[in-house]
Amino acid sequence: MSNESIPIGNVIHMGLTDGTKSDPISEVAEYFIQERENDLFKIDENYVICININENELLKNLLEETQEDFRRVIKNGIIKALAFYNYERDDTQNIDNAKNVWGKINIAIEISEDIKIHNINAEDHEGEILTFRCEIASVDERESITVRSQWHCNDCADNFNHDGADEPRTCPICEGKKIRFKKVLESESVQRILLRELIEDTENMTQHVFIGEIHNEYVGNLYMGERKKVTGVFKSIPLKKKIGQVEAHNLNIIDIFNVTAIDEVKPLLPTDELLNRLKNLASNEKLDGLIAESFAYHIYGHETEKLSIILAQIGGTKTETRRGSIHVLLIGDPSTSKSETVKQIPDITSRSMFTTGKGSTTAGLLIGMEKMADGRLIPMAGPVVLCNKGCVVIDEFDKMTDHDRASLHEAMEQQQVSITKAGKHITAPAITTIVACSNPTYSRWNPEENIMDNVPFPASLLARFDLKFRYLDIPNVDDDIKKTKHSLKMAHGRPDHLLKNDELLSFINYTKVLKPELTNGAEEKLIVFFSKLRALKQPNNSIPIEQRQFEGLIRIATAWAKFHFMKVVDESCVENAIRIYKESLNSFGMTVEQGQSQASLMHSYENRDEMFIAIFKELADEDGYVSEDELREKLIGNKKLFRSETVVDKTIDAMRQRGKIIEKNKRLKRVE
Repeated sequence: MSNESIPIGNVIHMGLTDGTKSDPISEVAEYFIQERENDLFKIDENYVICININENELLKNLLEETQEDFRRVIKNGIIKALAFYNYERDDTQNIDNAKNVWGKINIAIEISEDIKIHNINAEDHEGEILTFRCEIASVDERESITVRSQWHCNDCADNFNHDGADEPRTCPICEGKKIRFKKVLESESVQRILLRELIEDTENMTQHVFIGEIHNEYVGNLYMGERKKVTGVFKSIPLKKKIGQVEAHNLNIIDIFNVTAIDEVKPLLPTDELLNRLKNLASNEKLDGLIAESFAYHIYGHETEKLSIILAQIGGTKTETRRGSIHVLLIGDPSTSKSETVKQIPDITSRSMFTTGKGSTTAGLLIGMEKMADGRLIPMAGPVVLCNKGCVVIDEFDKMTDHDRASLHEAMEQQQVSITKAGKHITAPAITTIVACSNPTYSRWNPEENIMDNVPFPASLLARFDLKFRYLDIPNVDDDIKKTKHSLKMAHGRPDHLLKNDELLSFINYTKVLKPELTNGAEEKLIVFFSKLRALKQPNNSIPIEQRQFEGLIRIATAWAKFHFMKVVDESCVENAIRIYKESLNSFGMTVEQGQSQASLMHSYENRDEMFIAIFKELADEDGYVSEDELREKLIGNKKLFRSETVVDKTIDAMRQRGKIIEKNKRLKRVE
């Protein structure tokens, strides 16, 4: 391919035999006919024509001359070339025919030099062609504008400009009469979008924004939350206020003529060495422990909770009727490492954001309306939309208002966000995993209240979390010593045998795209377990057992299969999904064994009180006194309701505080 400009004057078949310079569209047509005939031959609805600005001086010069008009000129030039190539004449009729057949040409324009958004300014870049990476934070309504107004002569089949207000009297090309003329308007669709700097490209974590204007084929095909590389012309448009007022500041706009996918979207994948190591560990059933220990390695314990968060990042498999995202809730006492654990999620995921429920609103989390400098309102995407196909971590979930939390229902279940504001109805995809942390209703978990009274949001929202874990801050000398020793040890850095964050990221990227299918045996096992679960008694004021729980088990089982590089979701995957689900319930003191559902144990503390009284009466002497040590030993023996010494101690303390028992010389007596 030639690196020199096309000698237009030597081209005969386009009628330019006098050596005069043709219009830009004709120049592009000549370029494709002479130099890129193969492209004209290959063009169909799936073919993409790549334009590298550096491949020809003609293109460089044309870009400088036309700027934001460059893409339109290129497209019309190709259409004109196609008209001549296929119909041997590029008159108006044949050009119209070519537009009808090849009007939706796919063009990819390559410009190598990039700039960061925060470095763009009017002083240095006015009228400059810029290329930068960004995320689409907002998409406004479509509009239509007239880009060119000409007159058409039916005699010579040519178009010409006419600057006068009246219709032209003669054609300047063939001198034809007025009656042969008709006005030709060329319009195009435009749409304004808001471009926000990628967080990894920022300085001081401040994301700068720019208004972008897209045209024609891009209109309606770009969505909030997408990450793109755009090329356009920087220009400042004066904003005028009402009569008598001083002219306002300029509105900075990027007039975009090219949009491409970001090169770095290619996910980080594990090396062959790491992949083989992980697969060997999976086959030996040692992978779970390594992954759980590697994630948030400085936090002691909570292996199941950590593993569940990793499974959530991998996710299930999305179908037409079932979401793939696994949502996780951590709820419990302050200072139990909930927030510190989830803060590590952005380090192991390609696309995630950490936010706090304190001060968060529906508009801030999902989609809000923002007033631009020119006075128009445009939708602004929040984290849940921007992290489409990623994860949003919401700390202090309990600090949100009921209304704002309720707005998450659609995003969590239907995986989209729909709002109607300022006369605009907006729908955006939100295939987003939600991991939330919350304190209980009373700041600390109150054992005197049932579970739903301790949870500061309704059952309808709680049910949308596939896995939920309770964190309790219970003093325990042995555990406290282990936590302290672990903290001191981890202060020296991550142990060598653990996976680094980028290795965890590569593991998640590799496994999340796998698509194992449920075996018949796995389906049967899920159905049997869930049918038994549904058959159990469910009292009022309880977490309902709904179809969501069944679908959640499918997601967890699928994620488990992906986690272990399995091609199918077999019965072993279902067994582990059920195990994790039961452990989630057990963290609340609930069980699904022995005829008791998660719901029936909403009042498990009442059952504990009854057991306490029964054992107290059994041990009491004739004066009604019981040795505290003897009582504690007897209670601990009942593992079903008193799972640890800590639970026993808290129960006895609660009885004291309620005035149900009195103490004298380490002996206790019930107060009727």
